[in-house]
Amino acid sequence: MSLHILMRLTFKLLTLMNNTDKKQVKWALESPLALSLEGELKFNNSKDVITSVSFNNPELTISLGDTQMFRKMPFKVNIIEKTSSTKCELKVAPRTKSSVFIMPMLSGSKELYFYDSLFLNCFIGTKDHPNSVVLLYRFSGSALFLKFEQALKKFTTFIDMQDPSPHHVMFIFDIPSKYKDDYNRFILGKYSHFSPELKDAIFKFHKTDMHSSLGQILYKSEKRRLRLSQNLGMEIPTDMELFDVPDPEDEIYNPKIYTNE
Repeated sequence: MSLHILMRLTFKLLTLMNNTDKKQVKWALESPLALSLEGELKFNNSKDVITSVSFNNPELTISLGDTQMFRKMPFKVNIIEKTSSTKCELKVAPRTKSSVFIMPMLSGSKELYFYDSLFLNCFIGTKDHPNSVVLLYRFSGSALFLKFEQALKKFTTFIDMQDPSPHHVMFIFDIPSKYKDDYNRFILGKYSHFSPELKDAIFKFHKTDMHSSLGQILYKSEKRRLRLSQNLGMEIPTDMELFDVPDPEDEIYNPKIYTNE
């Protein structure tokens, strides 16, 4: 076989492989709350909201409200976010503000709480337990997670453990007494009025400091105020908080968001 023919055959093979790759959809775990898809995707919209995404190899359509299984974990699709012409994220929900500001009241760090692997969200209550600290997880039968469960039950503020579904587990705590005033400030969106003790706990939990975006919120950074003023096209008063007030619909646990079971 001549070199010329061999080169042509190699080129055809590579072209075929590339075309095949384009027809395959690549799945990836972005976080406990999101999956990503990459490939030849078709998006369906309604009033600027993506309602479904389709692909042909294998043929499948995923719509809002569907539950997609990935590595034996269910992801209820409440948000479809297009990140490029060939990629999107299927999201259960965004991180709650409680996950950022209230969860550190329990002390510790993100790593101790499986924040980036099994933790879904923190809430300020459920239907049966208002005004509490609620942690929702993907259930894991690993020895490490079961040991973690037992550790949480020993917290002085521990109230109850529940199983909202076979795939989820929830831990409910009372508000630590030293943070009850801060808890009420959070509900009002008064982040800069948090006690120094809670601000330090937030920094330690998220392994950051007052120069970070979190610090700029907690200390009402002039840099952040000017940037937001520019983005909004209006002057933000110096006495105004620099982060949105928590929305109870997001911050109180709603089982319909996390499971179809």
